[in-house]
Amino acid sequence: MAAAGVGAGDVTMASLGGAQFGLALLWAPLVAAVLKFALNEGLARYQLATGETLLEGWAHRLGPAVSIGFLIYLIIWTVPVFAALASTSGVAMDLLLPIGSLHPFLAGKVFEGGPDRADVTWSIAMIACCFSLVWLGRYALFERVMALLTIVMFGVVILAGVLLFPIERWNQPCSTQAWWPANSGAILLSIMGGTGSTVGVMAYSYWMRERGRQGAESLAITRLDLMLCYLLSGLFGTAIMALSGGIPTETWAKVAGLPADVPMPPPKITQVFEVIAHRFNTEMPALGGYRFEFGTVFKAALAAN
Repeated sequence: MAAAGVGAGDVTMASLGGAQFGLALLWAPLVAAVLKFALNEGLARYQLATGETLLEGWAHRLGPAVSIGFLIYLIIWTVPVFAALASTSGVAMDLLLPIGSLHPFLAGKVFEGGPDRADVTWSIAMIACCFSLVWLGRYALFERVMALLTIVMFGVVILAGVLLFPIERWNQPCSTQAWWPANSGAILLSIMGGTGSTVGVMAYSYWMRERGRQGAESLAITRLDLMLCYLLSGLFGTAIMALSGGIPTETWAKVAGLPADVPMPPPKITQVFEVIAHRFNTEMPALGGYRFEFGTVFKAALAAN
């Protein structure tokens, strides 16, 4: 559930939110996690009581119009979300293992102003890997691999968020403007919607069915599952935002190639990932006398996501 609950929306929007508004929206992932827990806990109780998933309940009780409407929504929703997931994985993998220098073709853009060919190549490779994993390994192998990748992803990001938390920038006054900055409405809604993942809400009912959970006797363990999942999701989003929100303005100006006194345009997500990875490698404390390449693991965690 935690693996499904953290998706491209969590990583991308929390990163951009921190880069644009610093620590002002640090509360948003935690509030979103509480709201998603309340929603999913109610859906889980419905399934335990009736034996139906949410979608089955809609189909049986609300008639074919709702089912058709949901199918249309699902088709429209699937295309941009699938593209975002593939794109984010491709960008992260190219940061981890750059392939642009292997061939001149890979060093260019797909079209002028478009994505890098190397990113797109990695996206296609990741899609093929995911398809092969599900098709050949079926659910059992998929669950084991996702469990391992989820531990790496959560562990590295939350640890870094704690160790690199920008305490020196934690000086927000107690006012609405400080915690809800002007022009932050769109990204705030994106953070609230992305944290915990819409897919996670829908997928958990089928995971419950795979585990054979039915009746009131399964309610306690189900609630514990959901509490742990959304606790991790909220901490993950907060850690990502703390990492990007702790980056000084002059660093963003340098990355964008602009003078420090020029108003900064919103950074690109590739720039955000690269600067966060740089923070990992330069600011993380040495472990056992050796400086661990946390930036490399961070890029791998993004690709795993």
